[in-house]
Amino acid sequence: MVGIFANATGAKRYGAEWWVEFVHALQTLRPDVQIVDLVAKHGQTQLGGDFPSYYTRDLRRLASVIANMDAFISADCGVMHLAVASGTPTLGLFSVTCAVKYGPCGHTHTAVGTSTLSAAEVASIAADWLSIP
Repeated sequence: MVGIFANATGAKRYGAEWWVEFVHALQTLRPDVQIVDLVAKHGQTQLGGDFPSYYTRDLRRLASVIANMDAFISADCGVMHLAVASGTPTLGLFSVTCAVKYGPCGHTHTAVGTSTLSAAEVASIAADWLSIP
């Protein structure tokens, strides 16, 4: 089970169309992956509404849910750092900030600079990352 948090602030945010293209490509490459949409405070999915979703304002509950996932994918934001702290392998997506400087640390976490990549290309990287034992 892979959690995806499709929200961030300002220029770090990827649009809903980007996320829909990303999850479509990811599902094509990895049809075995079950996705859970972790919804932001505004309550609107950005993944197209085709996945089970979860929302809470309680950070401990959110960390607990993330900790019980096999992997987590998120744009550069606080929830991405919460996922890293929970111990869940995390793929951080960086469109404007420096992936090397602000990316998740540790051998099970990866940062990807996405500013020159399409959503499908990022999904291919994510699919390969999910295949690493």
